[in-house]
Amino acid sequence: MTKKIKSKNKEITFSDYVINRLQSFGVKHVFTITGGGIMYLVDAIARSNLSLISVHHEMFGGVAADAYARITKKIGVAIRTTGPGLSNLFTSVLAAYQDSSPTLFLGVQVKSEDSSRIQNLNIRQNGTFEFDSINSYKPITKFAEIVTSFEDGIIKLETALHHMKDGRQGPALLEIPLDIQGSKMSEVDILNVLNKSTPDKSRIEPSVNHNLAKYLNKLSKYKKPLIVLGNGVNIAKDTQYLKKFIKVNNFPYVSSCLSKESEAINPKTYIGVIGLRGNRSANIASQEADFILFLGTSLHQQVVGWDASKFNPQAFKLWCEVDREIIKSRKKLLKISKVFNISVEEVNASMQGMKVEINLRWKKYCDYLKNEFEVHIHRNESNNSLYQYLEVINDFRSRFSLVCVDAGLPWYVVPQVIHFEKNRRFISSGSFGSMGMALSYALGGMLALKNIKKAAVIIGDGSIMSCIQELATLRENSINATIFIINNNGYRSIRATHDKFFDGLKIGTDNSNGVFIPDFKLIARAFEIPHKKIKNCKELYKYLEKNSNENLEIVELHSDINQISEPMVTSVLASDGKFYTPDLSRMQPEIKYLNYVNFKVSQ
Repeated sequence: MTKKIKSKNKEITFSDYVINRLQSFGVKHVFTITGGGIMYLVDAIARSNLSLISVHHEMFGGVAADAYARITKKIGVAIRTTGPGLSNLFTSVLAAYQDSSPTLFLGVQVKSEDSSRIQNLNIRQNGTFEFDSINSYKPITKFAEIVTSFEDGIIKLETALHHMKDGRQGPALLEIPLDIQGSKMSEVDILNVLNKSTPDKSRIEPSVNHNLAKYLNKLSKYKKPLIVLGNGVNIAKDTQYLKKFIKVNNFPYVSSCLSKESEAINPKTYIGVIGLRGNRSANIASQEADFILFLGTSLHQQVVGWDASKFNPQAFKLWCEVDREIIKSRKKLLKISKVFNISVEEVNASMQGMKVEINLRWKKYCDYLKNEFEVHIHRNESNNSLYQYLEVINDFRSRFSLVCVDAGLPWYVVPQVIHFEKNRRFISSGSFGSMGMALSYALGGMLALKNIKKAAVIIGDGSIMSCIQELATLRENSINATIFIINNNGYRSIRATHDKFFDGLKIGTDNSNGVFIPDFKLIARAFEIPHKKIKNCKELYKYLEKNSNENLEIVELHSDINQISEPMVTSVLASDGKFYTPDLSRMQPEIKYLNYVNFKVSQ
């Protein structure tokens, strides 16, 4: 790990040290709201080559830093002041933790002499605006500690940076008291602390796992092999041999929703998104395969189905997973045949130069599934279903380098419809499906991409209300994005729940029962952002065909207020009056398809 500190006797503040260290990791942007509690850190940023990106709510600075980390595959950084500034981080820290994003949260703290933790005071609060956050954040970070001195800060920063990338990636949090931010140390002394107290924590280059290679070399004996790629592939530092393995061998593969951009590896053998609301093609293939390699996926129920025991119990399942606890909790239930507790990078190294023969009939069968069942567009007479709008956006996808998706129906439907070729990135709230994150994903993502092309932000009219202030952040930073607001009169997903389980009795879903949604044309005018209202997919096509706005814009899509989501795996009422949960291949609405046994190559 290169330590870019010159051997001079010049004194620098701890804040300068932190900012210099972050720059050595390739960080160029830091997300924050300025405040008195972080004045030394903000001053250090002002004197550095870093850009301070001012958001309007602490949580969304954390979300933007999360996106920044995902796109750069390095680290993202968010800084927060004391009290509510620190507590407002919680959701963004948790999202980064569950989605395995290496994001560093610098939560500053009151002076050391006022710190309850440092002074060992068992009280709720001592310093002004103090919030002792360490115990709150330890369960959802890879590392969370308070800094007690300059020297201690050097060691703990290095430890945090190491833990964020070690094993399954995730966030870290450091509390830095105000007095320590401004404390000074000579660069010679800093080097001495680094050299004496912190071992070299450089990541060891991944090597070939020979036992895994033996299993992979036996792939040719299976008639119906399949690879399932998860988010771990997105965040892995090196996947060149994995990608080459899929391309050279024309290997059939599917992805989780969050790993949709892996479609770009080899679009012709990509069969779609697997899961409860995935592509029918991918789900059928996963149930027909006789060998499945799982890579970079925790095999959550959103991927394998509500009843894990029904996920292809006959297939040989080879699972490569870096998280031991995930393995313990799901190996038996999913009837996994063989597990390797290794990283995606180690699997990648083990695939170098590997070739296998794929059964021609299986290839043709996967082509049949892809051609017949990957695309499913729900249409209505008004030509304003979400599927139809996304079909149009998909036609113009070449202008977008980044697609950011928010909660509700877009969270499910976008991966089903939008295709991803080379150099198109995808960010979604994978573990949460959280409302309001898409705007900040676009902020962090486009800054990481250096504003190449545009971002497509797909967000509901209800969801955008939780983050509407961040329109100002996008505008101030000249983020080139088209914000597609899906206006379906509030919270359509919740209305659907009320219809299904409570006989249509609704509360808190739209303007008829307590939820006010404003006129977005007026909102756009207030933020000085161009706005276009669209009534159907034909209008959208004409608008996108004639307009290639290179700036921030809002395109409001009036959508079906009773929009349904299909295909999807859901419980089915049997003839005996009982509900049962089908496997992934039995998506609703049910259709007829040829299974592998009845498929002929000529078809």
